[in-house]
Amino acid sequence: MARPFPAYKGTEPYIFVCYAHNDAAKVYPEIQWLHERGINIWYDEGIDAGTNWRTEIGEALENATCVLCFISASSLASDHCNREINYALDQRQMVLPVYLEEVDLTTDLRVGLGRVQALHIQELSTEEHRAKLLNSLLRVDQSSSKADAPDPVLDDTAGVKNRFGRAPLVAVVLCVATLVVVWWYLADTQSSEFELADRTIAVLPFETLGATKANAFTEGMHLGVLTRLSNASALEVISRTSVMTYRTTDKTLPQIARELGVSWVLRADVQEAGGEVQVNARLMNALKDRLVWAESYRRSLTAENVFDIQAELSKAIIDALRAQLSANEVQRIEQYPTNNLEAYRLHLLGRNSLDLRTGEGTQRAVAYFKRAIGQDPNYVLAWTGLADALSLLYDYDFEQSDELLLQAEQAVRYSLELDPNSAEAHGSLGLLHSARQDGANAIRELTRSVELRSSYAEAHNWLGWVNQLMGNGPEGLVSAKRAVALDPLSGEAISNLALSHLAVGEYAPALSEARHVLDVLPSWSTAKFYEGLALYHLARFSEAQFVLQDLSVAWADAGASAAFALALVASGDVTAAREKLTQIETTDDLFSAGLVYTALGETEKAFARFQSIDNWRPWATLAMRHFYPLVLKPIREDARYDTILGEINRSWGVVDQPLHD
Repeated sequence: MARPFPAYKGTEPYIFVCYAHNDAAKVYPEIQWLHERGINIWYDEGIDAGTNWRTEIGEALENATCVLCFISASSLASDHCNREINYALDQRQMVLPVYLEEVDLTTDLRVGLGRVQALHIQELSTEEHRAKLLNSLLRVDQSSSKADAPDPVLDDTAGVKNRFGRAPLVAVVLCVATLVVVWWYLADTQSSEFELADRTIAVLPFETLGATKANAFTEGMHLGVLTRLSNASALEVISRTSVMTYRTTDKTLPQIARELGVSWVLRADVQEAGGEVQVNARLMNALKDRLVWAESYRRSLTAENVFDIQAELSKAIIDALRAQLSANEVQRIEQYPTNNLEAYRLHLLGRNSLDLRTGEGTQRAVAYFKRAIGQDPNYVLAWTGLADALSLLYDYDFEQSDELLLQAEQAVRYSLELDPNSAEAHGSLGLLHSARQDGANAIRELTRSVELRSSYAEAHNWLGWVNQLMGNGPEGLVSAKRAVALDPLSGEAISNLALSHLAVGEYAPALSEARHVLDVLPSWSTAKFYEGLALYHLARFSEAQFVLQDLSVAWADAGASAAFALALVASGDVTAAREKLTQIETTDDLFSAGLVYTALGETEKAFARFQSIDNWRPWATLAMRHFYPLVLKPIREDARYDTILGEINRSWGVVDQPLHD
């Protein structure tokens, strides 16, 4: 059987592997798994031709950090394996026996291994016995590198037992992996200042141990850890929306890291059974695909213990990355969001539904958040989730009722009473102000939100949107870029970045980002709308027509039809453009009709429509402030434009803003 990789040769710590060649099919996958996690492995692949046993294997054994012995009937029958094990014991090396099958040890090995605990992997699944390996990481002092060191006392763990009747403990022999990983942890945490300064991290979806997919409890643990880490201003934590796309993936860790723009990745698996919960976590240097830290947490299943695990794990990661926390950040990380696990589960389901950004999903989210509040009336995140869902129902035109915004206001006001310094609550209030077209207060609250939590991607996203509505193009672009950096696979965030590029006249990047959205959300009409606008501004009129024809975007009123008509005018098809204008005139979108009249050169008819607008909604506001510089030039150069701009400002809650820069 072909050997999986070259044996390690160097001066760094390594594991010596003892096994029988007949067991290669079982052993090679295990050492390959260790090798892929950055652990140096020496095995008999490293013996050069013509070298005698004493010289090569003897030196390899003497210099190893520890010795991993795969025990089977074949290895017990092998003189070489017996010599290697006894020599390692004579040299007082730490030895890890891993039993591939049930066997009776020979007398000499029974004496030598009598004190040593062992891992019986034939009793466990692959996932479980590897989880046992990870469970022991960093539990043993790195100085305990010899076999006569005191046995470390670790958590009782099912499936790992003493071979000769001693009390069940996590196997001492798992120290083999522990000691090597400790060295890697110390080496990596002594990284260059450049590496340590880069504290970008993605918390990949946690796995449910023994299940094909994560359950709601596991997803709740994942969201809790991610949210707590995002309270650390020294870290840049990728948003949940983006990392959840990797729930099932064949991509390598370096590939994922490059796609998300991070240097570090946190992975974990969760097991809930028998009234207990266990979380096995590991921090990876993502670009090197190297394990640098690992720990296990096991507690009885209560709300307090669940949140304690999340807080301890989060602080351990922050400490591993040498980040500093303020007193307020520590308080945020240690805070219990609720004492009711059912409320916690319902809140998570609400967030999952809201992330879909569909009418049905948003309505379902409202129901989940209300049920969570019924379980715990003081659950701040359930109240802010309800406020967000109600505001977005209105903002996306899924429903148009002032009652929605009244309910959203009640929810967000109560959440602020419960926690005046909640980033989510200030973000929800900012979103509500935006839905009510109160731009100045929206910017104030969203700015406060990102001050409280710098990694709050949604607040950055909403802040970029409102800044564009208020005519603050460059500021909006900064916020949009920040949102995408934190949530690189969010269709909404990328869409707002496309809008922000459009607003500052960067049409090629706008087109690129709009098409990127369509890679993530192929059916999202807003992305197609922005694609069509970008194509028009790049003078690619026939392509714009193809994209915009028959397109409908609810929040933009008749904007897509107007954009299509302008592409027709630019292509010389005035007759078709007037037909489209006739259709637009049957709607109540006065701005879109005025825009088409402007493109047709009928300026007075355009002004008549613009001056009749009582409330400047988002599409009309964005277009008049930022788009169509050539078409709208006659309007913007007319003295009456100042009056129109004043009406736009008043529609967005500004009465004293200068009309021109």
